[in-house]
Amino acid sequence: MDVVLGKNKTIIVLINNMKYVLVSVFLVVLVRPLEGNVLDAIGGFWPRGIDDIDFIGLVRWNVSIIGPILGDLLLYEQYRGKQLPYVLLREKSKRKYVHMSLINVFTMGAEYTICIMITFSVLTKNMYKINFFVYLLFYLHVVLVTMLELCILSMNTIKKYWLLVYGIVEIVMPIIGASFGKYAIYVITFWGMPQYIYHVSKYNSQVLYLFIFVSVGIIGLLTERFCRLLIE
Repeated sequence: MDVVLGKNKTIIVLINNMKYVLVSVFLVVLVRPLEGNVLDAIGGFWPRGIDDIDFIGLVRWNVSIIGPILGDLLLYEQYRGKQLPYVLLREKSKRKYVHMSLINVFTMGAEYTICIMITFSVLTKNMYKINFFVYLLFYLHVVLVTMLELCILSMNTIKKYWLLVYGIVEIVMPIIGASFGKYAIYVITFWGMPQYIYHVSKYNSQVLYLFIFVSVGIIGLLTERFCRLLIE
């Protein structure tokens, strides 16, 4: 019976997430280049030095990731507010509530990535053939930043700085990395940008495994911290 209820909850989460996912995909379609493929729409940009920073690409990049991140944060704040006592009553314990919160983060990121793939396959009238790592690292980056923001929101002393943290990670760091092109590989923001991953994969595909390994490790640490903050 518990297994059945668990499956039903997961299905409900998937359905609830879709409204945020669809709005996010719609925004990406609005700001994409008219003849652009998925790389042009969500790809960010390739660092070419301080004199040639692609600010339009940076804007498109933020539009492409802000939707699912804000969706997760809104759901989290909604449940942390007046609804929290009822949510805890329904989930029976804080631990189950935390597990459902994590399921929400990982499923929304997956739904969004899949919808982006399908949408641009339809718009470009073919399945754009790019490296699998492009979509995987994009997904991991969305999850990583979401978990970082959730950790910030879970700490009352610094929760008001969540937007500042986002700006540092997704705006300031890419500009600094782009200004010193050869050092962009050390900027974690670029690890999720499909445009950057696509170019790197042509010359040194092995480094993508390092990106994945480190990203998963950071997500693991943030997830553990998030669980501790809510359960304790």
